[in-house]
Parts: sequence; structure tokens; C-alpha cells
Amino acid sequence: MACVDEEKLTANALWEAVTGKPGTQTWYERVHITCRSPEPEVARKAENERIYGPRRERAEKAKTEPATAAQVKYLTTLAEKVGKERFDAEFAKVIKDLGPAHRTGR
Repeated sequence: MACVDEEKLTANALWEAVTGKPGTQTWYERVHITCRSPEPEVARKAENERIYGPRRERAEKAKTEPATAAQVKYLTTLAEKVGKERFDAEFAKVIKDLGPAHRTGR
């Protein structure tokens, strides 16, 4: 893997590398370089799994579990606060683009 001199990698240099034309930027910005060699990539994936793994598991679990009594009570309270007509209108907006399979759970 070639070593990159990050001090010389400016937005102008990047522009020139991509377009073949000199850049016109008169100020300098740091360009963040992400190393995709095997070791840092494994570490990045492990960190992502540590952070996002539990979220994915909760989301997957929520798809298959029925709503709890407390959740239903909360939703009922919200529906009562806005009124039946408004609740029905908002609910219709949410599900209008879903096909029948989404509504029946198949």
C-alpha cells in the first residue's frame, strides 16, 4: 500500500487528481483519509457491531413481538388526545404506500 503525504493532500490536489484540472480553492482544508487495509477494517467492523449490533437486535425483535399492554395503552391515550378523525387521517397517510402484505403481517 502506498503511503500518502496527508499534508500535501488538499482539496485542490484531490480536485486535480479527479478532474485533471487545477483546483481554484484559495484556502486549505484537511482531507480525512480512511484506511481500508484489512486490520483497520476489521477493527472498524467490530466497533460498528459493538455499537449497532444491539440496535439491530432490538429492531429485529420488535418486528416479531406483538405490542405490550403498556404500548397499546400509550397509543390509545395518544389517539384519544388527537381525536378519532385526526388519528384515522394520520394513520391513513402512514399506511397508504404499504401493500396488503404489510397490513396483514404476511
